[in-house]
Amino acid sequence: MNQSPTIRVSLTFLTAEEGGRTTSTADSPLYRPHLVVGDPHQRVPLHDDQGMCSENYLGVQFMGSGRELLLGVAYEVQLRLVFHPSLDYSQLVVGSTFTVREAGRVVGSGVVLSTDFDGPTDPDDELADAPST
Repeated sequence: MNQSPTIRVSLTFLTAEEGGRTTSTADSPLYRPHLVVGDPHQRVPLHDDQGMCSENYLGVQFMGSGRELLLGVAYEVQLRLVFHPSLDYSQLVVGSTFTVREAGRVVGSGVVLSTDFDGPTDPDDELADAPST
């Protein structure tokens, strides 16, 4: 069976006072939110002129063994990119920031620390590595 790629992230769940969750969650495969790459300080979803969501929701699955993730505390966690390769996760490169979404609600934010998949390649890089004739 082909396993989906994973990323390692640092993330913090918002407290209820910040507009986030009212209870903690668990670092468990049962938790499957979405990530939206962009400003980690964003607190509401973005919509176009017709009121349609204009953001790219990337489905992920937490991979931990169930440890409690308290609100307002930074954690490093491993996430599985569950819809790869059908969904383009190429925005999730090292250093990219994101918000964590439960449906349209922003419940946290974070930054990508590492990935184990190949993102898009720059054709100029391939030419630079090609042997000269």
